[in-house]
Amino acid sequence: MTVMQDLSSFLGLNNSISVQPADVAPCGGAHVRMVQDLHRIFGDRRFARKDFHPKFLHRGLLRHVSLADVVRDGAGPSFQFRVFGTSLTDVVGKNLTGKTVMDFPKRSCRVYLTRLFSECADSGQIVFSDAYVDYPGCLVKSKKTFFPLFDNNGSTVEMILSAFTFEFDAVAYKANVDDLTEPVSVQENYRLFDTPSHYCEAAKAA
Repeated sequence: MTVMQDLSSFLGLNNSISVQPADVAPCGGAHVRMVQDLHRIFGDRRFARKDFHPKFLHRGLLRHVSLADVVRDGAGPSFQFRVFGTSLTDVVGKNLTGKTVMDFPKRSCRVYLTRLFSECADSGQIVFSDAYVDYPGCLVKSKKTFFPLFDNNGSTVEMILSAFTFEFDAVAYKANVDDLTEPVSVQENYRLFDTPSHYCEAAKAA
């Protein structure tokens, strides 16, 4: 049993949640364009949160993007959203600007998203994930990229910029999934990239 499955049982979720490293490659979508835009401006250097501005991103990306503060004031970091794009709001069902990952309506989402945000915050690397979330009557595919923004010394991740894309049948989703519907299973495969160049090379080869 994986750590995520242990946590799923602890939370009383009657489903399977698997979050694990895998040789997955970023391909297409807003998540790839986000890293390409940042790489074009900053290259492979670590850049501070103060250096980032939304104008660096293609205008069409902003609806897919979130920006979260890494808050380290307890046993583990928490992640509070400063920006929560309209595309994310449409899928989640609520605008989480000013809220944290733990405010996602679905408990399963809190479990696997906390793991992915934490991987980015702890490693200081770009995290790409490819997920299959199986709801009753509807399969949701999602791709996500988490990009670290550092303090002025380049040593501690202070914010995480992320982009989400989704693929699902909107009619089936609306008919079968509400704010509190938990998925039957979650398969979340993720990969770490130490530089934007490596990420972009993997995306180009995909």
